[in-house]
Amino acid sequence: MSRRYYVSPIIQDPRRGWMADLIVGYSGISASIRVEMPDDPTAPGAVALCVVESGNQSAALGRGGVDAFPDAGLDTRLSALSPQARTDVMALAARLGVDTSGFGDVLPLRDVLRAMGQKFRADFNEDTFDPERAIPA
Repeated sequence: MSRRYYVSPIIQDPRRGWMADLIVGYSGISASIRVEMPDDPTAPGAVALCVVESGNQSAALGRGGVDAFPDAGLDTRLSALSPQARTDVMALAARLGVDTSGFGDVLPLRDVLRAMGQKFRADFNEDTFDPERAIPA
């Protein structure tokens, strides 16, 4: 099973990201999901940080409004990403309000994900942000 991180719009039930509805409703996909919600999920433009563990990520990839974190290990340094992937992850972090001005090429993706997650919860820890610990979608 592969694990990918996404930023997803929030729809319908404010406790769930769109990703949860998308994965649950996609036939033939077995997935575990965890969603980290902002303090005010009803605020205009609110998004959720999601982690999806599945052998098939096709239900999430390429969907409008869903931004995927690079498909690389969390210890991968920004310098090891393609220029486009590096630009995309930096833009995603900036859209979430992360100050990326101090992010250098040697920074691992783990630190970028942590900075993004801390916009949702001050004690966010990527090492415990696991689908296995998730409440059901």
